[in-house]
Parts: sequence; C-alpha cells; structure tokens
Amino acid sequence: MRTQKMNKNSKFYYKNEQIRVENMFVVGSKGEKLGLMGKEQALILAQQENKDLILIAPNAEPPVAKIIEFGKFLYSQQKKEKMTKQKELKEVRISYNIGDHDLEVKLNHLKKFLVKGHHVRLVMILRGRENMFRNEALEKMKKIALSVDAKIEVPAKIEGNNISVQLTPQLI
Repeated sequence: MRTQKMNKNSKFYYKNEQIRVENMFVVGSKGEKLGLMGKEQALILAQQENKDLILIAPNAEPPVAKIIEFGKFLYSQQKKEKMTKQKELKEVRISYNIGDHDLEVKLNHLKKFLVKGHHVRLVMILRGRENMFRNEALEKMKKIALSVDAKIEVPAKIEGNNISVQLTPQLI
C-alpha cells in the first residue's frame, strides 16, 4: 500500500513499517547521528518524537534512515530540486561582427537570465577570416563581460573557433 502520491518526477521513499531493512544508520530529527541500530529500535525512537522514520539512502552501506516529519522532508526535497533547476546554465551566442543594437538585445536577454538566477555562458563565434582577429575578439569579449553587472565565474578563453566566458548573478 502506497502512502505517497507518485508522479513521473517524484522519488518514492520508504517510511516507518514500509522499511524492509533490519539494520540501518539512523540520523536524529535535529541532525545528530544516533548510530547503527535495528529497525524496531529506530521506529520506537521515531514514535517517541511523534515523527516518521524515512529511509533516505537505501543503497548506502549501511542504509541511512532519518527521523523527521514526512511532509517537512518532502517539502525540503522539492525545494532542493527547485534550486538545482534554477541554477541551470543558459547560453547566449554572439558573433564577432555583431551590430550595436543586436549586441544590446543579446545583453538584455543575458541580464534577464541573470536576474532569474541562472548561470550564463556568453559565446562569441568566429567564422572564416574572423579567426585572424582572435586577440581583438578576446579583448572585445572581456569588455562585454565586464559591462554586464555579473560575477565572472570562468574568465574569457578561446576554445577552437569560439571564445566563451561564464557569468553568475551578482550577490547583493
């Protein structure tokens, strides 16, 4: 019998009597390590605190269980998942001979990504004879990166026919 609603993206967690492991490493409700103990003893500790025993790492050796309220645990897992999605890497591509207005439009897109909390990779593509001007293109890329109000995570570097710089949102 399932007590947790399942959808495509959710992970199933065993809790309380659903746990089939006999011995496990138990972490307390305040994060303290209670040590290796049997299932029955861990369930008694969880019931004394009016909380659930949740198997959080079934494949570990020994398996790890935590005493916590199941609703709070699911909420924190969803919050962590949302934060990892938010830090997704976005890419903005420009060319060496980009016009002023086109560059302005691309930089506005870049700034919107940064405001939303994404990491942004700005890539300048060099085609054909533009490769002769690599040093000028590298300097141009550095100026563009400095003009944006962001922290430079990976400085401008040449990778084949591309010059890239990685930016992260500025912490206020």
